[in-house]
Amino acid sequence: MKIEFNPYKKEANNNEILIGLGSCEKCINKNKNFSSCAEFLVNNPIKYQGEIIVIEDFSPDTIITIYLLLNQTIPKKYIEYASKWENGKSDKDIFKSYGVLQNALINSIEGNETFKIEKSLEFLEFLIKNNYKLDNIPNNDNPLYQLAINKLQKEYKKFDEILNSSKIYTLNINNTKTKAIFLDDVNIIPLIKLLLRKEFTFIASFNQKYKGTGNDVVISVTPESGLNLKELWENLEKEETTKWNGNRPNDNPRKIVSTDKWNEPWWDDMGKYTLIAAPKKIGDIYGSKLSYEEIKKIILQTYKGE
Repeated sequence: MKIEFNPYKKEANNNEILIGLGSCEKCINKNKNFSSCAEFLVNNPIKYQGEIIVIEDFSPDTIITIYLLLNQTIPKKYIEYASKWENGKSDKDIFKSYGVLQNALINSIEGNETFKIEKSLEFLEFLIKNNYKLDNIPNNDNPLYQLAINKLQKEYKKFDEILNSSKIYTLNINNTKTKAIFLDDVNIIPLIKLLLRKEFTFIASFNQKYKGTGNDVVISVTPESGLNLKELWENLEKEETTKWNGNRPNDNPRKIVSTDKWNEPWWDDMGKYTLIAAPKKIGDIYGSKLSYEEIKKIILQTYKGE
């Protein structure tokens, strides 16, 4: 098995399978009918024949999908967990959560993409064999679990520092006063995100490190809040198009629920608008011409921030 991390890929070559990317014949991706890649694969089986597996991220959904692709079977509760996680529904106990532990594990392993995935699959296999509940994984002696839990304990200590260095606002979203936080250059691992969700309904993350991947600007509200960011998405798209001054790339549109005009639109969360993310890189150019300060200004103007 060979893994390649390439969040810009849209079409699979003959010797590739894409996970979380594109909409081609050999693309395994969530869409308006399937909440996760794992759910898509269950309903649209693909036989693995040694292709290079190209991934967008190292999320629980990606790991569960690769396991299913390689083994052709996995207990149903793992598919359900992948979909739950992709829908933004978090586990109550962050230190017993597979999604949180998986992310911590990835950030603890030294090595290339293939090695990271191999170790992640090894951890998942351990959980399957022990029939653990994915939202209630007990303390155990597994070396990969210990690696992940030690990472979580270190990250937990950084939470107060993040709060003290971030901007906090009250926004008026859908006529609802909403507590919001703007984060600059913070690595939003699931542990930190879950801690933030306990205090803030709206999170806007800006991280230059991920510029061009679609993850450098991620703006979200908790799905449980019943709020949506459609008005913000529309305003960002309007300002984005203006900024391109008639030259916004549209020769190979990325079709999403809200638009099919541009090669790289702002992500609309499949029309749910609970999560908005920046356009990805298009070849050698960035998909967005808006600066982080301009995006922040649009948020505050849209929702009358104070």
